[in-house]
Amino acid sequence: MNKACIILIISLLFTTGCFDFDIVHYIEPKKDKSLFIKFRVTSIYFKDQTSKNIFANDIIKANIPDDKNSKVTYQLIQNDLTAGLEITFSAKPQTTYSNSDKLPIIPCYDKYNQYILIFHNYQQSNSNNDLFDSQQIAEGIVSSSKYRLAFGNIIPKKALIIVNRDQPEKFNLSIYQIGNVYFIDIPMNLILINESAVIVSSTNTVNDSEISNYLSKLLAKRKEKENKYQEQLNKNENDDTDEYNNDDNTQSEEQLDNNYNEDENENNQTDSSTDTIEK
Repeated sequence: MNKACIILIISLLFTTGCFDFDIVHYIEPKKDKSLFIKFRVTSIYFKDQTSKNIFANDIIKANIPDDKNSKVTYQLIQNDLTAGLEITFSAKPQTTYSNSDKLPIIPCYDKYNQYILIFHNYQQSNSNNDLFDSQQIAEGIVSSSKYRLAFGNIIPKKALIIVNRDQPEKFNLSIYQIGNVYFIDIPMNLILINESAVIVSSTNTVNDSEISNYLSKLLAKRKEKENKYQEQLNKNENDDTDEYNNDDNTQSEEQLDNNYNEDENENNQTDSSTDTIEK
């Protein structure tokens, strides 16, 4: 997510009064190894929009699963306090890590019997203080919102989130049970404005070696790309500076020549006048 996107989030939150929104992401494994998934997003931001506008919302459209084998159904949510959309479908879990910028509505299932959701919302490092301040403000605002991950038909025992900032950071996530459903609350700022991965294990241990290695390599590639980009910016700035200095020096030399010629003309006129007077 670039600077424009961060500023857009801040503008949206302040202009609409939408300082929080909720996402509930329910995952239920079936006996045929498919997943029953229900993804629900609600916000006061949707309250004044028509149902057509909600279905056409770019954020929602961009994150709807495009699996042709998945039959997706939609249900509009509207009440006196909020509005939103609920998406329901069944799909096979992903078997490889996705590089897509879409929300990981369909999780990856690895060889360690873990469910992994990767959020590719990496923030490019920048010396620009405005970008840093904007990102900090956006993180602070959305930190009150929750991404609520829920599991049915299994008992998750351990959950971990890895966040790619200047370096990978790991945080344990709490799991709590309501009835037969297990919930994991994830701070929205960790996934919306950062590149991160959530790992949910049905054992008492989380094997994060592969995903950590994947994120570390990804971070290294991004940093290398940033450095090349910054080097090119510095080169362009130096070229512009050199060009400006050359133009400035050329102008100075021309000015000196003009001044010299003017002095010569004045001296010649003075000499001519002197000659006339003497005559």
